[in-house]
This record gives sequence, C-alpha cells and structure tokens, in this order.
Amino acid sequence: MLTRAVGTATYPTTSDAHANLNLHYDADVLRDALVVRSLVRFWEAWGETLKLLVAVNPRCRRLRRWPEALRATVEAPDFTTLDWPTARGRLAKLGLTKYCDLNLRNLVHDVPDKPTLEVRVLPGAIHAEPIVRAAQLFAAAHRRVRAQPLHRLGAWPAGRQSAERLLWSLPLEPSDRLYWLSRAATLTA
Repeated sequence: MLTRAVGTATYPTTSDAHANLNLHYDADVLRDALVVRSLVRFWEAWGETLKLLVAVNPRCRRLRRWPEALRATVEAPDFTTLDWPTARGRLAKLGLTKYCDLNLRNLVHDVPDKPTLEVRVLPGAIHAEPIVRAAQLFAAAHRRVRAQPLHRLGAWPAGRQSAERLLWSLPLEPSDRLYWLSRAATLTA
C-alpha cells in the first residue's frame, strides 16, 4: 500500500533539473527475511528496466545501487531461516543509506512513524497521472515480491523486451498494464 508521495530535489536551492519524486510504501508486510531476499532479487533483476520505464532523471545525484554486502547478506544460506529481529540485525550492520534507488533504511532501522520502503527513482512531475501510474506500477511490484519467493534471476538487460516481460508478470490493472506497455513500446530493444 502506498503510504505517501514526497517530491524532493537533490538540493533545495537548485533548479528542477535534479528533481525526483519519492514514493513510500508500507513496509510492515516486508518484515520477513524471505520477502526481503525476494525484494533484493527482484530489484537486482528488474531495477534497471523499471528505471528505464519510469524515465529516471539521470541528473538526480542521490541515487545509486545497493552495496554488494546487501546482496551477500540476503544470499547467505541461513538468511531466510532467521526471524525478523535477527535478520534486521544483520541488515542494520550494513550501514545502508537512504541515498539509493530503493531505500530499505526505514525498514531495517525501524524508523518510528516511518515503516516504509522508499522508491526514489521517479523523475519530478507536476501532473498527477504519471505519479499515480508509477505508484500503481511499484505497488504491483511490491505485491509480486510478497506473493512468491523469487529465485536468483540475474539482471535482465534493460530494454523493450525485458520491460514487456516484466509488465506481463506483474499483477497490474488492465489500464495500468496498457499504459506501461505503451511506454515500453517506445524503448529500444
């Protein structure tokens, strides 16, 4: 469930050239080691494709990949057998920052009044439709991650074919799927 949308700029005194939009989703349902592993695997496989679909702002400076230590932690053989407090403790030792494509910090550090997963890759927007469509896209990804454990997939090369494959795999409403498929059709193979 989307909990809030927050528009930001990299530096408050700069022009909108660095603008991005952050969406916060309820992370209570992610407090499970298996779900966190699936989330990391999903983003590793599809993150670049999602960023291409939503047209991430290349000038936004506060985006980056997760540290390699996160992947190593969630792929540890015993990680999915851990209860949430123990798994969270392991993740908390990684020094995760919010300045990445998908911010897990609020979830891992149990930030009071902010139990959210923050999607930080959306470009700034002044019209509602792209924001609402992006919220639906990431909500569908959120549902998919929770619905089934993902096997390690490896990254799909970002492009039209991977975007179409991803969009058909997500639990999207027909109108949202059509919107995103039309966006995918404009991408290069």
